[in-house]
Amino acid sequence: MNPNKVLRNSALLAVLSISCTAFSAHAENEYFTASISKEGKVLSQSSEWIDSVKYFSQKDWFANYEINFKPDTYKEAPAFCSASTTASEGEDDLLYGIAKLGAAPRQDRVTVITSYMGKAGPSGDTSQSFMLICFK
Repeated sequence: MNPNKVLRNSALLAVLSISCTAFSAHAENEYFTASISKEGKVLSQSSEWIDSVKYFSQKDWFANYEINFKPDTYKEAPAFCSASTTASEGEDDLLYGIAKLGAAPRQDRVTVITSYMGKAGPSGDTSQSFMLICFK
């Protein structure tokens, strides 16, 4: 076996490995996801990016979730965030339940509100579990 070829191939493999690792680490931080319970508890997250969730509910109107990011998660406001309900406890959740941003995302937090859109009569507690995704 030619030592020069072995050395050259080893160096090439090392460079490719480092490049792939750097690329996957970079791609990993391009977006963050989380699953939030209707009580405002973080059920899961793609990485440790959520510091806390402040939750309150306005009966017959909406539930508010303020998701606070860990420091240094974002250097500026996320470019895009979206929320979608995952609640399926009853017909109201399936037919009327929505989750949407309550305001434009900020560098340190995003607000999500859940409600029952289009339901006739009092809505009661509109708290719902949801998935959240934010892109850098």
